[in-house]
Amino acid sequence: MPRKPPVAPTCFVPSCPADFVGQAGKVAEVLLRKAERLKATPNQPLKLMISGAPGISKTSLMNLLARTLASHPAAIEDVNGREVGLDVAREWTRSLAYASLFGPWSIKVVNELDRCPKDGQDMLLTYLDRMRPGHAFLGTTNLDVVAARL
Repeated sequence: MPRKPPVAPTCFVPSCPADFVGQAGKVAEVLLRKAERLKATPNQPLKLMISGAPGISKTSLMNLLARTLASHPAAIEDVNGREVGLDVAREWTRSLAYASLFGPWSIKVVNELDRCPKDGQDMLLTYLDRMRPGHAFLGTTNLDVVAARL
């Protein structure tokens, strides 16, 4: 008799502010209210980094915020910090001169910013300095790594 393949455990991913627990739920509510106000008419760039211990839904919160801002999923670029080297950061900086084809916002979500290669860090800071209205940068990092560098 053939054996059934094992079933992968189901993973819960928060999809609205009510899905976040405790303080995270309050932060989610505040951020999403602000995103709703900014969505239609971006009058300034949005730069946000959240730090904390692994597994507390930082990435889920940033993705929820990005989906709230974006008029179309193609307006969101979601990358891991390891991928943000010099070439990527340089290309992002060059693209600041252009508006998004997919709505009023062009959104970069970078998970694990602490893993960004050294050669890309300076260019990433240049990108952040030059951001214009309609561009959002949402990053996550682990608290223990940031604290170790201070």
